Amino acid sequence: MKTQKLKLLFTLAAFIGGTASASALDFLAPMEGPDNGINLHFTQDASYFFDADLRDGSIADFEDNDEFSIFRAKSALNHRSELFQGTFDVEGYYEFSRYNYNDKNTSLTANGRKFVDDTFDAGHRIGIDGAYHHHIDQIWGLYARGILEGAAMQGASLRNAGRFAAEGGMTFAPNPNFMVSLGLMWFKFLNDNNRLYPTVGFSWTIDDRFDFGMTHSLTDITLFGHLDTWMDGRLVFDLSVAYQLRQYRVSDSAVAPAGLNGGDFGKGAMYHRSWIWTLGATHQFNECFFIRPFVQLSTLTKLRFYLGGRELLSTGQNIAFGLGMQGGIRW
Repeated sequence: MKTQKLKLLFTLAAFIGGTASASALDFLAPMEGPDNGINLHFTQDASYFFDADLRDGSIADFEDNDEFSIFRAKSALNHRSELFQGTFDVEGYYEFSRYNYNDKNTSLTANGRKFVDDTFDAGHRIGIDGAYHHHIDQIWGLYARGILEGAAMQGASLRNAGRFAAEGGMTFAPNPNFMVSLGLMWFKFLNDNNRLYPTVGFSWTIDDRFDFGMTHSLTDITLFGHLDTWMDGRLVFDLSVAYQLRQYRVSDSAVAPAGLNGGDFGKGAMYHRSWIWTLGATHQFNECFFIRPFVQLSTLTKLRFYLGGRELLSTGQNIAFGLGMQGGIRW
């Protein structure tokens, strides 16, 4: 059992980056899977954030008591294998999002209505995330990671919506129950200069019931904790807070709202920033299958719309409440 935990911690650190969006990797990690399995994991989740009022809009078209809601559904397939003196993980994912704008006062101008119709629509996000973690010994390790993603709203081209991230670093595990990683990540913004940031993460199994850690992906930084109610993996509660920044290419034909002189967005983009608080409960039916209902709060939400490197407009949103369901299968 200790050997299995050690392998799990090494693998998690290779992604310390990464969970949900790194969520599939994070929540499947406690599953040991069937004997002689092929370590193939599939997860499917769906969530809905209910209408919440807009606030602090930069133009009059975004009335403070207008609202928007979001439906999301994400599918992820990942594989883990031993390779040379290390572990290799790869995940492919697709996320569908539907942004629904509610013009409560029916006060949008013609340009404003066209802008809302062209940007508050269906969004598509698809990507692949791979990492290799080399075990120097039971204490030290090195990892390398690459992420390729494209995200665009309906009508925009994914060809102009690609983003890439590369990361490398080292891991330190003074004991089988604790691991920390330090690294550097270079990544591309849709409408800004490339960035280089230091990364840090950890995974700590305190006892047989409780563990917590911090991970990140291209769109998320997540601090999480798990509580195993009966210490048998059958019912596990989780609590997390995540900083999320999704970036979507918007339609090339979208027209700026009134007050901004109209015109073509060209290579426009929508940045959706929020802090997501999640409480979930995972029930594992057997070594292969689990379900996880969860509730969420979205706070400090901000939508920013760009043309090239120039911010055109923005709007915030009050606290929004969400519900969701996740399920997973492991072979």
